[in-house]
Amino acid sequence: MRRQFLIPEDEFVIDSGTPFALSFKAKEFIGGEYGCRIVFNQKEKGLKNEIKFKQDVEIISSNTEFVVYAIKRHNDFFLNEKVPTDPNDLCLFESCQFIYPLEIKTNHFGSATEIRNYREIKIRWTEKYKDSLIKKFGPAIANKYSKGIQNVLDSQEKFENCIFNEWFTSLFFNTIYREYSDNFIKVGTHSYPLIPKVKPVDFKVKARIEKDEQYIRLFYKGEINDGRSLMDLSQNLDDPYYAIIEDTNQVARSDFKIQYLIHKVSHEIYGFQGLFNHNINGSKDIEISMYRLGAIKQIETENKDQSENKRSNGIFSKLFKW
Repeated sequence: MRRQFLIPEDEFVIDSGTPFALSFKAKEFIGGEYGCRIVFNQKEKGLKNEIKFKQDVEIISSNTEFVVYAIKRHNDFFLNEKVPTDPNDLCLFESCQFIYPLEIKTNHFGSATEIRNYREIKIRWTEKYKDSLIKKFGPAIANKYSKGIQNVLDSQEKFENCIFNEWFTSLFFNTIYREYSDNFIKVGTHSYPLIPKVKPVDFKVKARIEKDEQYIRLFYKGEINDGRSLMDLSQNLDDPYYAIIEDTNQVARSDFKIQYLIHKVSHEIYGFQGLFNHNINGSKDIEISMYRLGAIKQIETENKDQSENKRSNGIFSKLFKW
């Protein structure tokens, strides 16, 4: 269930245009505090949920072959613009806090390859968080989450599959450091965690790059290209079954677009916005955004007289220019 990455550099087919090599410059890395936001929108059912939190990203070691990042998630989070009060929501978020600080090793393409402090995280869960959740929320609520966590922590491979297929990790460590052109380039197949607890879904992906006064902007767009049918994915199957035994099985529909804001000097990710939609178990839109908070202070100042919701939408529309 380990996520798949983009095809190797020597298999790229670059369309006409001026080549541009995007390479990470760890010595110039700034890092800092990021705002994270994910929105699940089921329009047919009139359901929409938004989760917001903050996390810090820094580099703790690097060389020409790899970089090790440290990620620390803040304790506060917001559900639909409010501080949650439901014990289930609070327990769900707090049960994930044992993961941090999280140390992720990447290769020179920017792909996550290893969780460096797996043993430390496992000890942290066993000796601190597991019992504290039961004391705080009671066994009826805490055990709903702790059993799944314990299963994931059984091996480093299981844990890495889980973390690498989480939305923010999947998009932040997305193999972006390679050669592009000012026209579309064919980048083969990439996989994303479209639905929970299932092997990531494969997409045909294309990418292009633009430069403006502030950022290098990297655009990805893709369409689903998975061997599983709509029924397979609806039944949470990791491999094709109904797609093989039933010729008339319906194909799942899904496409996406992602925009990365890349710092012009260090080539670090200053922010990204991913917009996904699919028809698996009903139509759903998913928006995932992560952005350096320091990069939006001016936009926040410009929008200070607007309501919180309008101000948030204004920030995203000005930061990510589609």
